[in-house]
Amino acid sequence: MFFLLFVFCAASAASSDTEGSVGVCEENISSFTQWNETAHASSVNGTCVENAEPELLPLPRAYCERDGSWNIAHGCVCKAGFQISDGGCQKCPPTHFSGRNATSCIPSCLPRSIANSDRTKCECENGFYRLDDDNGAPCYGVPSDVQNLRAVKIGPTDVELEWTRPVDDGGLSELKYLVHCDSGPCGLFNKVREERAFISGLSPDTNYVFRVDAINQVSAQHSFHPGDGMIVSVRTGVARGANNQNEAALANHLLTSGIVVMMFLLTN
Repeated sequence: MFFLLFVFCAASAASSDTEGSVGVCEENISSFTQWNETAHASSVNGTCVENAEPELLPLPRAYCERDGSWNIAHGCVCKAGFQISDGGCQKCPPTHFSGRNATSCIPSCLPRSIANSDRTKCECENGFYRLDDDNGAPCYGVPSDVQNLRAVKIGPTDVELEWTRPVDDGGLSELKYLVHCDSGPCGLFNKVREERAFISGLSPDTNYVFRVDAINQVSAQHSFHPGDGMIVSVRTGVARGANNQNEAALANHLLTSGIVVMMFLLTN
C-alpha cells in the first residue's frame, strides 16, 4: 500500500512540472518582432527589430496560448528603403529603392527619376513631373517650343496663325496650345488642339506680337517664365473704308492745292 502511494505522488509531481513548462511562451523572434518570455493565456506587446516598424499601430501584438505557442496578431515589417535579408531588414544599396514592407529593393528608378537619399522612393528629376503620386509612376517633362510659327492670313481685323508640333512633347503625345497676344488688347485665347488658330476682333493697321505655348498634362505643375514660347510679329491690314477715305482726302488736298495755285497765277 505504501509503495502504491509513493508512485502516485511521483506521477503527480511530474504532471505538475510538465504543466508549468508548457504554460510559458519562450522568448522568440518572428515577424521581425522580439517577443519576450510570457506566461500562458496572456497578450503581450512586442518590439520591432532594427529597421522595422509596426505593421499596424500602435505596437505589434501577440497572444501566448496555453500550449506555449505564440499566436501573432500583427508583427512588424521592414521600413521603406529596406529589404528582407537573413531574417532581418537590410538597407537598399545605392541607386536602389523600396517601399514599406518590400521583400526586395527595386534595382533602378525609371528614366527621368532618381532614388532619394533615404532610398525610400524614386523622385522625378528637376523639371519632370508625375501624373499621380504613385512612387513607381513614370516622370514626364513639359513640351519644348512649337516650331515654324507664322501668319498665313492677315486681314484688317483678323489673323490666322499656323505652326508645327514641338520636337519634344515631354513624353506625352496629347498636346494643347495657348495663344497669347503680347501687345494690343487681344488678351489670352482659349486652348486649341490643332496647330492653327484664327484670331479676330483686332484693330486695323496695328502691330501685334503673338506667342504660342505648347502644354501637356504636367504643364500645370511647371512654372512658365516670361518669354517662354515661340513668337511672331504681325501688322494687320488697313481697312477698305480707310483706303477710300485716304484717297478722297488726297484728291481733295490736290484739288485745293490746284485752285490755290491757279488763283495765285491769275492775280499775278
